[in-house]
Amino acid sequence: AFCPGFPQMPLQVQYFQAESMPWLAAGRFPICSFPFLYGLAYLLPLELGFSVWFFLMLSRLELVIAAAVGYRQGVFPYLLQQELGAHWGVAAFVVWTARGHLRRVWQRAWGAREGNDAEEPMRYSVAFWGFVLGMLAMMAFATTAGLRPITALIYFMGLMGIVLAQARIRAEFGLPKVGLCCAVGMGDVMQRVTGATSWTPRDRTGMTLLWFLSRSHANFPILNEIDSFRIGDQSNISLPSLTKVIMATAIVGIVAAFWSMLHVTYQTGYESAKFMGPAVPAFGSAPWTKLANSLSYPPKPDIGASLAYILGIGFTVFLAAMRIRFIWWPFHPIGYLLKGSYEMLRLWFPIFITWLIKSLILRYGGMRLYRRAYPFFIGLILGEFVAGFLRTIVDLVLDLYLPAVSGLGGI
Repeated sequence: AFCPGFPQMPLQVQYFQAESMPWLAAGRFPICSFPFLYGLAYLLPLELGFSVWFFLMLSRLELVIAAAVGYRQGVFPYLLQQELGAHWGVAAFVVWTARGHLRRVWQRAWGAREGNDAEEPMRYSVAFWGFVLGMLAMMAFATTAGLRPITALIYFMGLMGIVLAQARIRAEFGLPKVGLCCAVGMGDVMQRVTGATSWTPRDRTGMTLLWFLSRSHANFPILNEIDSFRIGDQSNISLPSLTKVIMATAIVGIVAAFWSMLHVTYQTGYESAKFMGPAVPAFGSAPWTKLANSLSYPPKPDIGASLAYILGIGFTVFLAAMRIRFIWWPFHPIGYLLKGSYEMLRLWFPIFITWLIKSLILRYGGMRLYRRAYPFFIGLILGEFVAGFLRTIVDLVLDLYLPAVSGLGGI
């Protein structure tokens, strides 16, 4: 940062793109080499690491083929819609495989005494009725904002499917972030499937007010709560007590978040030169521009998008069923779900390299060599974040304010 002539390790994200069609349709290919990504990728199951980069490359090939046969960019083959359908496929598979447990939860909620849930984070009856009351409260909030009750019900049921899928991904694989593009939120889904005119202007305005729920689909508290319960379970902490702590801190966090948002935006100026980043268009003008277009030029039902949702659901269930039935099956449904993810597009290169290294280690060195290499990859994670922490301290003490691209820790 201070001596531009000094060579820098190219760890940051660099983009590469073809110059002519149809390869140009594949978009930009980012490549980065943050050390912690290699460490995290080493912890992924081998079939998941393979599926992530395989399906991502397959999606780029789909875009190239679509451009070669004449489809305009941004429509066919509906990758984002396939990804959203894959979320619902994962949610459906989770509910189906947990049907026995859910039946016991249902029975306990209605007064049955079979089973013991004293050590669970929450009593099954409290969890069940809490979910019901929570859904009713969200629907009341949405109807107050202008949605009809049936619209609110469809909206939140679809959203709960997305939340459940992301919770399963976090619980099973611990991926740090799984986002969905803002173009495939529930408001977009409902208008694509039935056409915008099926929903009243108040419905569409109300869904715009709920934009914060679907801007990135990466803001759900359940992801952090799953991490907390996992740590608590391994540390022999009382899960019911941990639940109380989480609920108490959630209340404090909500109040603090609303206060800090209002304070910062009023003190700094939301549309002033002091406020940087994508927040202004993303959470300011973007949803209302989209609403204005919907009201002025209501889109008709999109058959292609509807078929893409169905394809995403069906193909994900197929992959999950094959993985359970055949131990040799190399494709993981989560890899298909992540193929359009912005985060995975940035992380594909470290995941591919680490998958290749891990495959060779397991093939020629077995579990013994895998365990010997384990501390090195954990060290990559710890090393990067320790370096980032120390660099942040130096920034604050010396008032350097180094740019993010100035080295390790500038993630």
